[in-house]
Amino acid sequence: MNNHPTNRGAPMQTNIRLSLSLSTALLLSACGGGGGGDNNPPLDPGTPPANIPGNNAGNSVSGLYRGTAVVVRSGSTINSSHRTLNIGSDNLNTLNVNGKQFNLRPVNENGSITTTNIRSRNGKSYEIFVVSNFDYQNSRYGYIKSGDEDYIFSQGTPTANMPTGGSAQYAGQAAFVRNGEAGTGDSRFTADFAAKTLNGTITSTDNSVTFTPVTINATISGNSFATANGAAVSSGGHFYGDNARELGGLFSDTVQRLSGSFGAIRQ
Repeated sequence: MNNHPTNRGAPMQTNIRLSLSLSTALLLSACGGGGGGDNNPPLDPGTPPANIPGNNAGNSVSGLYRGTAVVVRSGSTINSSHRTLNIGSDNLNTLNVNGKQFNLRPVNENGSITTTNIRSRNGKSYEIFVVSNFDYQNSRYGYIKSGDEDYIFSQGTPTANMPTGGSAQYAGQAAFVRNGEAGTGDSRFTADFAAKTLNGTITSTDNSVTFTPVTINATISGNSFATANGAAVSSGGHFYGDNARELGGLFSDTVQRLSGSFGAIRQ
């Protein structure tokens, strides 16, 4: 068990165990300032589509980095009543959603870390959130708790040169939440670019949130993928980077009351 810093400003601590390719970052909320961080140019900027589909997303966005997000009241599970939002940014490490801006730049590049919430620092409002680290050169995904809202997101450089044949294996991680408790896990996917299918699983590696492995079966369309309407597990996301180097998306398992985001890198 790691030693945890003391959170003197909160009635309880929320411990989040981060897995191998996840790190933590300080979240500067909208009331404390904008999302800074260095601009990281994509490996293959290409020409992003004007509007990226994502389940029931319909809002138009701009920016080099695109993706989707869902905002729900803390403790809620994503379901059909929650609107999936298209998101866009000119900085990979900045999340723009619902008029708010969050700095996604990781502060740790590797390793496994246990963190606690921080209510304030230097007079500004902060929280700690789960975000993918620098192993992901073309995308960011994660879970943020800010106030009484949960932000679940995935964004990156949309793939402009999608493979048209063959298959590929992807391995990565996931950040998820159930009943207000956050955890991390592993993600594994197989993409069949000829058959236009993406199949994979998300498994828990965190004792704080345990569940039966989540199975995702999606159809690939362009540089995006989505499960069928009425699927036991709903999911949607995108391929990012040159030749679909990375993938990322959102998922919801209403039976297990589990929601989250995931990313994976082509092996």
